[in-house]
Amino acid sequence: MNKGLHLISMMKNQRGVTAIVAAITMAMLIGFVALAVDVGYLYATRNELQNVADAAALAATRKLGSIYQTMSYEEQQNYDVSGDRPSIEMVANEVAEKNQAANLDIKIKPEDVEIGRWTGSPPLDVRNDQPDAVRVKARRDSGINGTIATFFARIFNHNTMSVSADATAALTGPAIVGEGELKLPIAVSMSYFPDNCPGQIDFQDKCAGWHNFFDAINANAMKDKLISFIKNDPGGEGEAWLREYFYKSVDATIPDASATPETASSDMYDFQEGVIAALFSGEIIQWDDNGPITPAQEDKGNPAAFPALFDYFRFRDGDENDNVWTTTVPVYKAYYDETNGQCVRPNYAPPYQSSIEIVGFATVQVVGVDAAANTVDVILDCKITFLDERGGGGMHGNTKGAIPNLVE
Repeated sequence: MNKGLHLISMMKNQRGVTAIVAAITMAMLIGFVALAVDVGYLYATRNELQNVADAAALAATRKLGSIYQTMSYEEQQNYDVSGDRPSIEMVANEVAEKNQAANLDIKIKPEDVEIGRWTGSPPLDVRNDQPDAVRVKARRDSGINGTIATFFARIFNHNTMSVSADATAALTGPAIVGEGELKLPIAVSMSYFPDNCPGQIDFQDKCAGWHNFFDAINANAMKDKLISFIKNDPGGEGEAWLREYFYKSVDATIPDASATPETASSDMYDFQEGVIAALFSGEIIQWDDNGPITPAQEDKGNPAAFPALFDYFRFRDGDENDNVWTTTVPVYKAYYDETNGQCVRPNYAPPYQSSIEIVGFATVQVVGVDAAANTVDVILDCKITFLDERGGGGMHGNTKGAIPNLVE
């Protein structure tokens, strides 16, 4: 009986329980402290590494843009970054070393600098030909810069932690196209880019239209402007060329709208769909297998504006093909008829007026003009990718943009 009472007494005795509970609670508290302090320090270091990666990616991409600035359009189309990779990696590393993460100057390993094309969504398309973006990873781990030491987590045998961050910067497209480069009064819809490019464009189509550059549509004013583009061509041959083929009399007056080839910008343009017959009315140069046939009359005068524009600039566009005119056109914001799944005609776009925003520029080849039918055969260069979300225009025109923006 006494033995039973003693056993019951021992079971009721709670001396020492508080110490056990306190020990367990202390361990949990230490765990929470370790979580709060060490994980907080981890995230703070990661934020610092993110700043390093952002700065290094922007600097490296700006270096890429500065390389493109020294090139012609043709050189850009054949550019391979392999030879310039060390200089781009060096710039990324130089900028990174000016920043710290967890009180340490950060270095970037060459393999953590990836160069390629940004397609609008991750991951970066790593490649050497015609790159437009750079991805940089900044890290503190056993591979470079060393891991970061823990404070309380080492109680649980976690003495160090690894952390990294990465960033991608891409070149913008040009906000403007260079001085004197916009000569063709035609524009195409953004809906063609990047995946719906038909190649040849029908300018009676709903996805393309005529414009008068920065002025309102006016057929007669447009005609004089195109003749002025020839007369005032910075190359200096325009007026002599017009007099050779059209205004042969010394007394003949060449219309002059005081216009020169435009400097294109992201702006609002007015559009007209279909054809503008006034641009095709008048005299045209006749051609045979040996070249142009000079008009026999003393004063031919009244050239058909668009065919004359084509005949003049196709020999002066630098593309080494005198049969086509390689030039630049604006790309306007796309609108759709949701019912039919088609583009809205450019002068019927919401808010149902002719003025539409220009969001970039594209390269086209004018391959032929049918003055009798008032039509133009134009092939759109589909190799250039349109990415308007970067700001500053899209990847269009004769130059790649030089200003980097963070895209990832």
